Amino acid sequence: MNELLRAIDGMAWPGDAVRIFHGRGGRYPGEEHWVLDAYPPVFVLTSFAPVTDAQLATIGDALQRRWAQIAPGGVPLNWVFQQRGEAARGAGRTPPA
Repeated sequence: MNELLRAIDGMAWPGDAVRIFHGRGGRYPGEEHWVLDAYPPVFVLTSFAPVTDAQLATIGDALQRRWAQIAPGGVPLNWVFQQRGEAARGAGRTPPA
């Protein structure tokens, strides 16, 4: 998760839709399941593998810290998490067809 956190720490204000981190390409071993997209004013964090509450809290804290540095005054941080793939099926959630 270090590379995802590094990407968050280095991200600029997302004026348009942009992919902040794409682990699915295999460039970051061990982080292949993470994707972070910005669709201002919302960030969408996706995992294609099971994650813990502690991991989500760490990412949420990193987003909040960086947002405090880059957001225009008064713009709140909004982010959502989605679990995708086989892990979602196993957890009783049905991913979109």
